[in-house]
Amino acid sequence: MARRYRPVWEAEPQFAGWLTNVEGQASKAFCKLCKCSLQAHKKDLSNHANCKKHQEAFKFSQLGNSSKKINTFFNKNITFERKVSELKIAAFIAKHCSILAADHLGVLISALDKSSSVLSDLKLHRTKCAGLIKNVISPCILEELIKDIGDSNFSAIIDESTCVDTKKTLCIMIRYFSKTTFKVKTVFYTH
Repeated sequence: MARRYRPVWEAEPQFAGWLTNVEGQASKAFCKLCKCSLQAHKKDLSNHANCKKHQEAFKFSQLGNSSKKINTFFNKNITFERKVSELKIAAFIAKHCSILAADHLGVLISALDKSSSVLSDLKLHRTKCAGLIKNVISPCILEELIKDIGDSNFSAIIDESTCVDTKKTLCIMIRYFSKTTFKVKTVFYTH
């Protein structure tokens, strides 16, 4: 007479958490830790629970339960004030100076007032500054530009240049009549 898997075994302390049945095979059991199938004999299951391979797999699974999840290392709480400050500085740099100045300007501003939590926590260097300009500020400016132009006529002036590092840049100047300021404006749009 063949022995059958009994679901009540899963509730027993020595089998809890790792023992399960094998679909379609009543005479087999499966160890979730070792990823192996076993005969559905209680003595075989007890022997497996005490073997070295299973003991090491069990220790490893317990280690995983006590360790931190990886996203806890990357989820840093950045305050709203810090985000706004970094965006304002990035917008200032985009309008008035080179992105290379972001490294020094970020360090300078954070050193100005050590008692201010916003300024002392400020982390802005050229990589982050360029990312903020390209991925946050630029889409907002483009959206405002499209709203300002609306359905009126405009002129596009295009110039292609090659930088020292052989990176080609396409500069687009758009000249249009602004509905908000009632003046003719010329704005740069690079993409």
